[in-house]
Amino acid sequence: MSTIRLSVIGALAAAVLPAMAARAQTLTTLYSFAGGSDGANPGAALLYENGTLFGTTLVGGTGGQGTVFKVDATGAETVLHSFAPGTDGQNPSGALILHRGALFGTTSGGGGGANCFDAGCGTVFRVDPATGAERIVYRFGGGSDGGFPFAGVVAHGGALFGTTGYFGDGYGTVFKLDPATGTETVLHVFSQSDGHQPYAPLVMRGGALFGTTEAGGNAGCAQEGCGTVFQLDPASGNESAVHVFASTPDGASPMAGLLARGGAFYGTTNWGGAADFGAAFKIDIKTGSETILYSFAGRKNGGNPTASLIFENGALYGTASLGGTFNRQCVDADQSVGCGTIFKIDPKTGTQTVLYRFSGPDGATPTAALIYQAGAFYGTTTAGGTTGNGPIFTLDP
Repeated sequence: MSTIRLSVIGALAAAVLPAMAARAQTLTTLYSFAGGSDGANPGAALLYENGTLFGTTLVGGTGGQGTVFKVDATGAETVLHSFAPGTDGQNPSGALILHRGALFGTTSGGGGGANCFDAGCGTVFRVDPATGAERIVYRFGGGSDGGFPFAGVVAHGGALFGTTGYFGDGYGTVFKLDPATGTETVLHVFSQSDGHQPYAPLVMRGGALFGTTEAGGNAGCAQEGCGTVFQLDPASGNESAVHVFASTPDGASPMAGLLARGGAFYGTTNWGGAADFGAAFKIDIKTGSETILYSFAGRKNGGNPTASLIFENGALYGTASLGGTFNRQCVDADQSVGCGTIFKIDPKTGTQTVLYRFSGPDGATPTAALIYQAGAFYGTTTAGGTTGNGPIFTLDP
């Protein structure tokens, strides 16, 4: 299962540009990646800033190891940076943030060094959004400092906070990084009992960091544990489990970040739920009490959500990486059929509505969160589109 999880990981925070208005219930391709030097397989959430969309592709670029790109209001794309073998990062899988005028992100591999398959254990990088000039802020060593940062970083109080999926002399870490000096501090090392393999971005709430681990926490789910929601004090490093998932009918393997709204967190699990195609859940922040809002059923209903939810106009919106319209172009190793969906959930009733089913030529396998602005959604799919390398799309709800 670990190989499948990693492939999904490898597979927007604001949004709409004035010239990008969508038409009712119509999905429109804003840009299709061409592969090669242009980049391919955009798997992370988009970032909107001052009329421009910024994002990353997992592979491609002149160095073949992924790109940082921008798309303007006309749909014109510019590659800001191409990652390359060697001491540069490789394969950016987390979302970008804008912090003090610069773009910050992570690469899940690269950086050089002898550990982590001789390619490096991942990096935190900085890119100038105007010039594309890139600087590696930190290179993970794969030892006590952690390795493989699949999620992006968050900024708080002048520092960057993030997670590594592995190492730290355990099962992954939560770290703090000074973006000016590159000094890294490990705040917490995960163990089997409190969760392991944190793949999703952190959320700051009430001075504490919250996140999810894809596995660990109990003895279920093939003895690996079904994953957790955790809380961490960034000052002391004290960590505690808010909720431990238990598979069916509870969720399992949360790969998405948390959405904080009111006194609750909302999120998704990639597996578990009543039909074992994943679930959307709500957790009371104070008590840790969990409610399954909706269990995905696969096929036309959609299944296996990996992206964070967003809240707009009284409803939760998200993407399911599989399911939807029957299509032989989108059959994975487990014979799950469908190219993915965009869905809506009423948080009060749990009623789910499929807004759009991908079919391949319009996109396939949406693994990143949506973004919303001025009445339209924007997102990416890691595959499909007119070129097969993944598109950026817009959808009017």
